Amino acid sequence: MKRAVYSLVTALALVATAPLLSGCSGVPAGTTGDGPVALAEGWAKSADAGGMTGVFGTLTNHGPTPLSITGIESDAAGVAELHEVTADGVMQEKARGATLAPGEPFELSPGRDHIMLMDLGHDLLPGDDVTFALRFSDGSTQSYTVPVKDYAGANESYEHGDGHGSDH
Repeated sequence: MKRAVYSLVTALALVATAPLLSGCSGVPAGTTGDGPVALAEGWAKSADAGGMTGVFGTLTNHGPTPLSITGIESDAAGVAELHEVTADGVMQEKARGATLAPGEPFELSPGRDHIMLMDLGHDLLPGDDVTFALRFSDGSTQSYTVPVKDYAGANESYEHGDGHGSDH
C-alpha cells in the first residue's frame, strides 16, 4: 500500500512539474523576455546613428509581486530611459517610473509612455534587431530583443540635454 501511495505521489509530482521542465512558463506566445516580465508585440522605430528612438509594446508582469522598473540599458544607445508624454504634450523622463502589477498590462506606445534610446551608436534600420535590458526593484535584470520597423508616426519634437531638438 505504501509503495502504491509513493508511486502515485511521484507521478503527480512529475505531472505538476512537467510544464516547468518543458520550458512552458505560462507566458503567452509572441512575447520576449526570459523572466517574469513579458514584452508582447515589441518593436523599435528606425533611426539614424547619433539620434534617438522609441521602443514600444506591452509589458506584463507574470510574477506574483509588483515590480518597478528602476533602470534601462542598451548597447545600441548611450542613454536609455523610460519616458512619458504629459497631458500638455511635453515628452520627458517618467520621474515616478513605472510599477508593473501582476497580470496588468503596461503599454508602451508612440505618443505615450515608451522606452527612449538616445545617442544611438549606429543606425537602426528596418529589419534589424535591438536589444535592451530592464532592471527591476527586486534587483533582477531582464533582456529583450525587438525588431526595428520603419514608422512615420510619433514625430514629436524632443529636446535632448544639449538643447537640440530631434524626432523619434
